[in-house]
Amino acid sequence: MRGMYWKPQGASQVQRALVAALAIVGLIAVERFPSEERQPYYGEKLAAARTAKEAFDVIRDTAEAKGIRIRPETDPAASGLIGEVLSPITSGSGSLVSKQTTVNPNFAAVVVEWLKDLGIQSGDLVAVGASGSFPAMNIAVYSALHQLGADPIIITSAAASQYGANVPNFTWLDMEATLRREGVFPYKSVAASRGGVGDEAIGLTKRGRRMWKISQRHHRPSSPARTVSKRLSGTSPLPIRTRSSSGCGSTAKMRAICRSGPTST
Repeated sequence: MRGMYWKPQGASQVQRALVAALAIVGLIAVERFPSEERQPYYGEKLAAARTAKEAFDVIRDTAEAKGIRIRPETDPAASGLIGEVLSPITSGSGSLVSKQTTVNPNFAAVVVEWLKDLGIQSGDLVAVGASGSFPAMNIAVYSALHQLGADPIIITSAAASQYGANVPNFTWLDMEATLRREGVFPYKSVAASRGGVGDEAIGLTKRGRRMWKISQRHHRPSSPARTVSKRLSGTSPLPIRTRSSSGCGSTAKMRAICRSGPTST
C-alpha cells in the first residue's frame, strides 16, 4: 500500500492519534452537553406563537364544522387557512407556495421582534391593514399585537386572491369574528374595503360583489373615522402602521383618516 501523499512535518503517529482523539471527545461533548442561548424577547415570542397556533386550530375546527373541504394537495397542514383556486370572491392570482409558507405560527414570533425593534409597547396604537389574501399572516400580526398589549385599529381588505380566505361563507371577516367569539382575540375591524385591483373590487364577478356586500352588512364594521378619532383623542399620532399583505387600498384609507386628526364626536 502506498503511503500518505502528504503529512505534517515533524508530527508523529502518536501526536496525530491524540489530535484525532481530542476531536472525537470534543464532538461527543458538544452533542451530549449542548448549550442553549435564548433570543431576545423569547417569552413574548413563544407566547405569541402559541396564540397563533390556537387561532389556527380554531379556524380549522370551524372550517370543518361548516363543511368546508380541506384539500391535502393544497393545504398539507390541514389548517383551513388555504382557500380555493377560484371562487366568486377571488380578486386575482395568488401564489400557493406563498400562502402555504405563511401557515406557520412562528411568524407571530417574527412580528413580535419587528414590533419590539420599533419600540412598540403596551397601550400603543397600531394601524393594521389586514387582507383576506393572507389570513395566516393576519393571525400572526394579531397574535403579536395581543401579546405585546398594543391597541390595533384594523381596516380589512375583504376580497382575497387565489388560495386566500376566498370561501364565500368563510371570509377573513368571518374568521376574525370566529376568533373574537372564541376568545382568542378581542379585535374587530373598524372598516372593510372591497379589495381587488385598486381596492375597487376589480376582478370580482357581480355575484362576488353581492356576496361581499352581504358579508360587510353581516359584520357591520364601525365607522373608521369616528373610531380612529375617538381612540386618537388625547394621544400621540400612530407610532406604526402595518400591512399583512400587498394590498394598498385599506392602507391609503387609514392614512387619510389619520391625517385628518382627532375630531369631536
